[in-house]
Amino acid sequence: MINDAAECAQFVQACRYPPKGYRSFGPTRAGVVNGPGYYPEANGEILTFAMIETADGLKNVDAIVATPGLDGVYIGPSDLSLALGGLPMQDSDEPRLMAAFDTILAACKAAGVKAGVHTMSPAYAQQMIGRGFDLVTIMGDVRYLTSGRSDMTEMRRWMGKP
Repeated sequence: MINDAAECAQFVQACRYPPKGYRSFGPTRAGVVNGPGYYPEANGEILTFAMIETADGLKNVDAIVATPGLDGVYIGPSDLSLALGGLPMQDSDEPRLMAAFDTILAACKAAGVKAGVHTMSPAYAQQMIGRGFDLVTIMGDVRYLTSGRSDMTEMRRWMGKP
């Protein structure tokens, strides 16, 4: 959850090793998980996506996306809807929320960073891709696995995958 450019700069730097950031070296875990060559390559492989889910984040989105080293923005729609005075809704076409999405998308495009959004269905994910989002997620893993849904087949079909 990022509210302004200062928080975003701290976030980006916390994700990267010096001299680009202040992330702790931690060689044991990084070496076990990613191999011995992890440290020299890590800064070039790490992606940083700031979550915009507050009214302050929306108000400051232009400054947030201008943060050096930021790769993208990810929208938490329920929290953003709450912050705008609405209900915590997913897959909503509520006009005020859609206007906020468009503001964030425009800022991301202007700054050359990616824009992502959380969705709950392949149909809404497809709608958001059509709106201009670069990344969509469909449900969280636990919710998806416990729902018994077979949306993955539908997603693969409209993505042109077998």
